[in-house]
Amino acid sequence: MALKINIEGIDKTKRGLKKRIKELKNAALDKDNINKIAEQTANDMRIRIRDGKGVKNRGDRQYSMGDKYPHSSNYTKFRQRISESLSRYTNPSRVNLSLSGQMLEAMFGKYKNKNTFMIGFKKRRRIFKYKGVRKKTVEMRTKLGNDDLAEINNKERPFLELTDKEVKKVKDMVVEFLKKELLKRRD
Repeated sequence: MALKINIEGIDKTKRGLKKRIKELKNAALDKDNINKIAEQTANDMRIRIRDGKGVKNRGDRQYSMGDKYPHSSNYTKFRQRISESLSRYTNPSRVNLSLSGQMLEAMFGKYKNKNTFMIGFKKRRRIFKYKGVRKKTVEMRTKLGNDDLAEINNKERPFLELTDKEVKKVKDMVVEFLKKELLKRRD
């Protein structure tokens, strides 16, 4: 023998629940929270890159740029010659996409649209001053913006993606915003 129970209105309850979940998600992932996630992600990427770590595809493990894509001997010699003018985050032999530090300082994260953020680079022109021969200051000007340089560097030494750990951190931040929103609505 079996007992059959017809629960009237179950479809209405399902629709209501879906609507409440969508409202919760929209409230938790508003523009401000997505901007916070974007800024934190850009900062995490900047730190990873300064440590000399790159990533080729989203969710991959990071790799050492110096092991996989070392500097040419001529470029290393140039960096040794101008070592006093290098960014504080690097040294002549370190492969971490930092000569002056301008490109990585220009990295930013921001809200793009619903549920999406972008990591980009401020376009400003690059001027790099270094002490040349006989300690005379040389100014190196380029027509390239930071965004152009990032694109070139990303082809040579892939870095502009999220590692497996960075993807997990983004997901964890989303979960935290959802928990906060749930707690707000509980009261």
